[in-house]
Amino acid sequence: MDTNEAEVLHKDLLAEYWDRIADLERSLKKKTCIAADRRDCKGKIIAAHTIPRSQLSHIAIDGHVTAFLFKDGRTDAKDRGVRDFSVLNCFCQHHDSSIFAPVERPALVFDDQQLTLLHYRAVGAEMYKKSGQVESFRSHIQHYTRKQKDVAKRTFFENHLRIGEVGLRDLELSFSQISKDVDSGNHSNVSALIIEFENRPTMMTVGAFSPAWDFNLKPLQSISDFSTPLQDVSLSVLQSNSRSHAAIVWPKSSTIGHQFASSLLDQPRERISTLLIKLSFNLIENTCLNKNWWATLKGAQQHVLKMWMLPEDQNAGMYAFSGVSFDDWVYTNHHFVNV
Repeated sequence: MDTNEAEVLHKDLLAEYWDRIADLERSLKKKTCIAADRRDCKGKIIAAHTIPRSQLSHIAIDGHVTAFLFKDGRTDAKDRGVRDFSVLNCFCQHHDSSIFAPVERPALVFDDQQLTLLHYRAVGAEMYKKSGQVESFRSHIQHYTRKQKDVAKRTFFENHLRIGEVGLRDLELSFSQISKDVDSGNHSNVSALIIEFENRPTMMTVGAFSPAWDFNLKPLQSISDFSTPLQDVSLSVLQSNSRSHAAIVWPKSSTIGHQFASSLLDQPRERISTLLIKLSFNLIENTCLNKNWWATLKGAQQHVLKMWMLPEDQNAGMYAFSGVSFDDWVYTNHHFVNV
């Protein structure tokens, strides 16, 4: 197989992979309460918001936000109702209301308790989604094994299954640790950087990821070293007091969290919101936009965002300014918590 043929096969596999993943994730909608270890589940499993619905309403137009779907190897922008966007079937009614009440009803002040809960929900959501992806990988492999052909495709998904299983292992470990703090009411085991901006957010996101580089492009951890669990951080871009706030949260015991967060402050202030937008589109699927802001973007800017949203292996460029600027929310101040 020559280089061109290999590239075509790789692109075909990626397109089929993400289309099948999206279809399977939509159809499976596995219902489970990831807080079941508390042994007091009550009520049905509900479609729980990862980004609070009260937060989505701040950027919604007529009850809708702009979100992104994968189809035929490309990214499409679609309107999504705030009732339906950012929901996962991973908490029972009792746990969703009781655990997250401190970040749903009061104003966000980003204190120790709220930061612990934001990190808990972000890591839990990623663990739940990773579990669905692993199930999808296994379904792919069974499909190609039954067909007894398409060996290249089966090998492709076997490799991704291995990566997915390791990622799930690491997320389960992280979630187990933060769960103990939530269950015991200990809110001192997370650290955070809170950045406040002058303007309202045009984008919102909540998610967890394992950064391999910082914003100075210095390596943090090896994503190819399966023997060592990856350390994660979470990012929440939300609104408080009519202003954008970005919360980068990490376990206090982390050896990379503070370096990662601090490196963002090394960048020019006018680029911070663009770097947060780029990071969110590259690494956090759970990202949405204000419809009017999306409509005002130039075609080239929309194309860049869609390309960033396409799944690809993590690389240093995801943390670097690309030369394309987006909304400047106007940095005003920052502070660290529990460092």
